[in-house]
Amino acid sequence: MTWVTVEGPQDPNWQRFDWPENENKIATSSTMDSQKLTIYYSTVFPAYKERYDRLARQSVAHAQKFNFEYSKWIGLHSILLETEKTGIGESEDVELWEQEERCRLAKLACMTSEQFVPSKILVHEVE
Repeated sequence: MTWVTVEGPQDPNWQRFDWPENENKIATSSTMDSQKLTIYYSTVFPAYKERYDRLARQSVAHAQKFNFEYSKWIGLHSILLETEKTGIGESEDVELWEQEERCRLAKLACMTSEQFVPSKILVHEVE
């Protein structure tokens, strides 16, 4: 399994996969080539970006830990989706369902992955 970051709409992979312009509408996608799963994930998906940026301001190590945990979740989810897609075929409805499913899981993965970061880092800054 390989993970590839997609840095926003200007990223060639964003265009390659024809992801929607609205950053709220796409979190991840994956491809299976020769028994190798590659997961592409948006670093500008709002749920991910907000948490990652907040943690990075506090500690690069904590942001990296969050990213590691997040990557595990989206990887496992991509395996599950690849398994379920077998035999379904391709249609616009299936693609939309998968896109929405990936966004739901990405939000859940952000919340869950954040639990693995020490709690004192997770306190919101008071301005």
